Amino acid sequence: MRITALCFPFCLSLLAPAWADEIPQTDAVTGATENGDTVSVAPADEYQDTAEKLPADYVPSENMKKYTLEERVAMTIGYDLAMEIRDGTGQLKELGENINLQAVARGVNEYLDHPEDVDMEEADRVLAGYYESIRKKELFYNFNQYTGQVHHIKEQVARCFAEHGIEGYYDNCRNGMSGSGYMIPGATDFSTDLVKSTEVEVLRGDDNEENRQIFSVKLTVNEKSFGQPYNLIYDGFWNKTAGLFWRLSRKSTCFEAGLCR
Repeated sequence: MRITALCFPFCLSLLAPAWADEIPQTDAVTGATENGDTVSVAPADEYQDTAEKLPADYVPSENMKKYTLEERVAMTIGYDLAMEIRDGTGQLKELGENINLQAVARGVNEYLDHPEDVDMEEADRVLAGYYESIRKKELFYNFNQYTGQVHHIKEQVARCFAEHGIEGYYDNCRNGMSGSGYMIPGATDFSTDLVKSTEVEVLRGDDNEENRQIFSVKLTVNEKSFGQPYNLIYDGFWNKTAGLFWRLSRKSTCFEAGLCR
């Protein structure tokens, strides 16, 4: 069976850091799973290519070296990922995918048709680009969704706001000595390798605003994770109808970097 097109849903719940130790049980030649289901996924050619940006002297990592190219191809068309296409497509659009999936599809097809003629070095480069894309997206997704600071701060803000309400949050949910900052118990204890710094600001919103901004939480990603610092800014708002809600600010530099949309 020839693979006509590939799309890699960003099913991050399945892409744990130990991905290299758990190869999906997929037949790389037929694209069929153990129970006979076939893998057929729609193309996503609108995404940008990063595989071509790999250094000319690229050397596969030790994790990648222990698998044959066939096994790595099997991973890219893994059944579990394909079955998550419905959810993954939405995540791809939100987070941004940055690999030319058509190039990967062509490489896979060439290998399946004539494995003896495939430029293994080029195939390694394409697959390495795919895995690098996954690695960055996984780090960013974890930072965006699961970082301890985000959950802890939002929880504490919501608790303080619920206790003091729209009239009393400013005087009771901030550091009274500085006039700004926050009273978020233990916020700095929720550190991870991904977060360089956390800043929380309490704002006195305009009572006439439909969405009254009352909090701003800024998280900065460790440079080591992406090669340069990026930040995410969560703004907390009060709406008479919706109550307290949060949204990612367009001022976040992750938008400029193409890491979030």
